[in-house]
Amino acid sequence: KSAIAHFYLGKSKELKRIIHKAKLDQVVDKEKHPNIHQLWQSGAIWREKE
Repeated sequence: KSAIAHFYLGKSKELKRIIHKAKLDQVVDKEKHPNIHQLWQSGAIWREKE
């Protein structure tokens, strides 16, 4: 088993820095990356360009 982070820190200040994982999942193109879980596990999610 592995730990799963549900919140991440963005570039804003104070509480606006907190970003929920579901919101990040919405931004990632699901048709281009149908196995989004693998992107999270490998860290590739952070290399995606928007």
